[in-house]
Amino acid sequence: AETEGFVMAIQDQVIPTRNYRKVILKESEVEDKCRRCSGKGETIQHLLNGCPSLAATAYKTRHDAAGKILHQEIVQKMMKDKYPRVPYYLYEPRAIIEEGDYKIYWDRTVRTDKEEIHNRPDIIVFNKANRTVQLIDIAIPLSTNMKKTYIEKKQKYEELAKQIRRMWGAETSEIIPVIISSTGL
Repeated sequence: AETEGFVMAIQDQVIPTRNYRKVILKESEVEDKCRRCSGKGETIQHLLNGCPSLAATAYKTRHDAAGKILHQEIVQKMMKDKYPRVPYYLYEPRAIIEEGDYKIYWDRTVRTDKEEIHNRPDIIVFNKANRTVQLIDIAIPLSTNMKKTYIEKKQKYEELAKQIRRMWGAETSEIIPVIISSTGL
């Protein structure tokens, strides 16, 4: 109940950030600059997705935690007999898992004939029997940027998908953006 209440307060933007205290509560002695980066106003949006001092640590940790959960679910679905389920917070994905018809890559750079800027999706699932490749990339944007982020992820990996299809002899390749907003949508 406490966690749900906290999430609801974030979604409703009633967390007492410095900006909230200054603009909504009208506390004149409060400066609204971010405590972490001393940059923009300390708003919910800034703290969830825009603070440069949190980008390399907290945002990456949040992204990887979501990716690990998804990775374990994929491994369970494809190869449940070989890899027993562990609690999500203990799961550490292996860089490459190859069992039977499946090869699953976690956060690996894909070398291609033609150099690609975007060559490291979060998860790649190669079904050798069906000759299909799925490029899965996760993003955790603000609620207002979900659609834009989805389109960007699809475009970002188009060339890589074509190159992988050609190099690996796959019949099809699919780009699957997994978009979860930082407020839980």
